[in-house]
Amino acid sequence: ANEQQAAAVLEEAAEVLQRAGVAAHPVHDHGAVLRDPQILDRGWFEVKPSTRMGRDLFSGHALRLSESPTGVDWAGPNMGEHTIDLLTELGYETEGIDRLLESGAAFVDSRPELKLQRPFDSFYEALGLVPSEVDR
Repeated sequence: ANEQQAAAVLEEAAEVLQRAGVAAHPVHDHGAVLRDPQILDRGWFEVKPSTRMGRDLFSGHALRLSESPTGVDWAGPNMGEHTIDLLTELGYETEGIDRLLESGAAFVDSRPELKLQRPFDSFYEALGLVPSEVDR
């Protein structure tokens, strides 16, 4: 209850300052940021596919332009995930790629089978960032 009371006092103080023309907003901890109504309404946080995590949390873009959509489609590759494909595309033969890997000049994802999960992954549904298991 004390945290809720403190949060209410901060919100009230921010409202008083805003009415007086002062740009003010409470400073939030991580959990409060994830629950902030303005942040949720703007869709600031997005959950996107990730090779290593299955899904991962991203912050959105501050600017929203109606004719210029923003966003990310996925988390991007793991380090070394596309090394062989890229070197092949650049014209390297298998033997040359093997030499680069053996010398340490290039590397591949050492554990592609490893799948991780962020400790806060279970909060995505509660925050409305992804559909809940019930909605699927």
